[in-house]
Amino acid sequence: MSTEEVKILLAITSSPSTPRQTLTLSKSSTTAKELREQASTLTNIPLDKLKLIFKGRIIIEKNTGSVATDFGLEEDCVVHCVGKPVASAPVVAAAAVAPPAASGATVSIPTTTPSTASTTTTATEGNTL
Repeated sequence: MSTEEVKILLAITSSPSTPRQTLTLSKSSTTAKELREQASTLTNIPLDKLKLIFKGRIIIEKNTGSVATDFGLEEDCVVHCVGKPVASAPVVAAAAVAPPAASGATVSIPTTTPSTASTTTTATEGNTL
């Protein structure tokens, strides 16, 4: 890392157990807007919901100079990211999203036991397995 760069750590305040994300910035040219965009990408917090706080000051996009200089960001400092990360969409098994069985329909549920490789249990409406 050159002397023109500064490494900062991003801490997500809504998820304190989440490891801090490392971000490297140019000391002289990275703007507050660029920092917010990069922080949003790294933390999965939507840009319109993200607030960055350093030493009790909110880093806002109105500042057009170097964010490192304007806010005094130093090597290995912690910038707090306030906002809730957007969870990635979970993968849902096809069977879990199948429509409910119609009245009188038969539902087959594959099951396995240690003694057999594959068996199928069948139930009709009104019966329990």
